[in-house]
Amino acid sequence: MKDAPNKIPSSRICVLRYSDEVVICSNIAGLKSIGLWMQRLADSNPKEAYHFHLLWELESDECKFDGVLPKNIWFLAEAEHASKRNESPDGTTRVEQELTFQVVTEETLDELAEQQKSGLIPESWLKDDSSYEVNCK
Repeated sequence: MKDAPNKIPSSRICVLRYSDEVVICSNIAGLKSIGLWMQRLADSNPKEAYHFHLLWELESDECKFDGVLPKNIWFLAEAEHASKRNESPDGTTRVEQELTFQVVTEETLDELAEQQKSGLIPESWLKDDSSYEVNCK
């Protein structure tokens, strides 16, 4: 098994937890970090059941041990009163859970980082659509 990948110091990752979807918003460095860990898992022996914890492996030592803020990796969730999702269009089924990876700008990560204290997804990021899959015959 290869050694664990080195941390990329400029990695920034925000995980948005919606009721029906998890969106991982990241800069390029963060996606590269995730990719290195995915490659390590892909190269591993499945019988060993290796795994990867986002916070444990990618959170900077300065954030983890010295309390530096804003964190380079953080989670935001929907408030309880977040808007409800719309109905599935014809020929589709609403998906109960989806996982999305999205590359975003540093400015977007700055906007999301401002919410670290509240822990809530900003209103401009709340969604009213659902994730769907097409019904194939």
